[in-house]
This record gives sequence, structure tokens and C-alpha cells, in this order.
Amino acid sequence: MEFTPEAIESKWLGIPQTSEENIANTETRLATKLPPSYREFLKVSNGWLRYPGMIKLRGIDEIDWFCTENQEWIDIWIASCKDTPPISDEEYFTYGKNSQDFLRLEYLQTALQISDASDGEVMLL
Repeated sequence: MEFTPEAIESKWLGIPQTSEENIANTETRLATKLPPSYREFLKVSNGWLRYPGMIKLRGIDEIDWFCTENQEWIDIWIASCKDTPPISDEEYFTYGKNSQDFLRLEYLQTALQISDASDGEVMLL
């Protein structure tokens, strides 16, 4: 894997932080408020470079609604899971080593895509 000279020199794989103004402009563009923890992350690192085992987290100017780029994915998920029973809050909100990867299809249409897609993986808010 090759890293930029800046990443090697700084020993930092993150992308330089963004400003509150850029975050506010993106919230206006998307007509939504970003979660506080994600806003704080962007003030430290405006995305994250791709490296083995990690997909690239997009910078503030690249994030968009998941449906904008991937409506086909959403349609396939909904069609293939139409007979799947709904996931309870108890199952969905279980975190830690006993948790499972549950997907609530109803969230896909309104999810924000904050990473590039790689091998069928993508990070959504």
C-alpha cells in the first residue's frame, strides 16, 4: 500500500480537519443535521484514507444520500428481503460481542453514505 508523503511524514492517515462552516454548508446542502459525534470526527479528520481492512471515509464535500448513488442496491435489498420479519428494537440495539449485523431496510432510503463502497461494503449514517 502506498501512502502520500504527507501521511508518512505526519504519521497520520486521516485527512486534515474541516471547518464548522463546511459542516454547516453540507447540512444545508443535504437539508439535515449531522450527528454530533460525526460532526466532531470531521473537526478532527475530514475523512480517512483507504488502507487494508478499512474503506475510505469520505470528506465532508463527498458525503451524500445513499440512494443518490445506490438506489439499485436499495431496490435489490428490499426485493430480496420482502418476506423477512421486522427486527425488534431489542435485537437491533444490542451492541458488543453478542450482537449480530442486522439491517433495517426502512433506513436505507434516508441513510447518508459517508464512505466509498468496496466489495459490497459501505458505511452509512
